[in-house]
Amino acid sequence: MEADAEAKASEFYDRIRSRVGETGEMEMARDAVNPAMIRHWCDAMEDHNPAYTDPEWASASVHGGLVAPPAMLNAWTMRGLVPPVPAEARQASEGASAVYGELDAAGYTSVVATNSEHEYDRYLKVGDLIQGRGRVEDVSAEKTTALGVGHFVTTLTEYTNQDGDSIGRMRFRILKFRPGTSFHQHVPVGPGWLHLFGRHRSNLVGDCCRSTPASPFALNLVRIHEIGHV
Repeated sequence: MEADAEAKASEFYDRIRSRVGETGEMEMARDAVNPAMIRHWCDAMEDHNPAYTDPEWASASVHGGLVAPPAMLNAWTMRGLVPPVPAEARQASEGASAVYGELDAAGYTSVVATNSEHEYDRYLKVGDLIQGRGRVEDVSAEKTTALGVGHFVTTLTEYTNQDGDSIGRMRFRILKFRPGTSFHQHVPVGPGWLHLFGRHRSNLVGDCCRSTPASPFALNLVRIHEIGHV
C-alpha cells in the first residue's frame, strides 16, 4: 500500500513537473495606464512622488509627463474579482493555470503567496497598454510547511506594451497546500500568543501585519515566523 502511494505521488509530481517551461495565455490589461488608477495606488501607498500625480511637475521632468510607479507593473493585467475558473477548465489549459488545476484536483486547494520579485526595464507612461505572458519556471517536490503539505509553484511573467517594448518582469511564487495538514493546527492559542497583538503591531512580523484586535491571520503570521518553515 505504501509503495503504491509513493508510486502515485511520484507519477503525479512528474506530471505537474512536466509543465515547467510552458507558457499561458497572453493577459491583456483592460485599461491603458491612466492617471486615475495611478492616483488611487499612490493614495493607498502614501506615495507622494510628483512624477506620478502632478502633471505640471512631471511634464518639466526627465519623463516629459506622468509615469506610473514601477511597482504597479502587474496591477494593470490583474483579473480582479471575477468568478474563478473551474479546476477542470484550468487542467485543460496550459502553463500555470494547468498546474494550479492539477493541484486543486489532487486536494491541494489552499493557497498562499510566498514572495514576488520585480525587474523593471522602463517606466510605464500614461496611455501604455500592458500585456503579460507567464511561464512556469519551477514546481517543487512536496514540502511540509507550517501551513501544511504542498508544492511551491514559481512563474515568470514578461510584460510588454502595445508596441512590443519590454516593460519588465515578475517572478511570483505561491504555495498550494492541503487544508488541514498543518502540524500546528491544534496548538492552543493562549495569552502567550494573544498579547503579541491586541492593539499593537508585533515586532515579529514588522510592517506585514497590523492587527487591531488580534486576528487568526495575524497569529498565523507569528507562528510561521517563529517556526521558520515557510
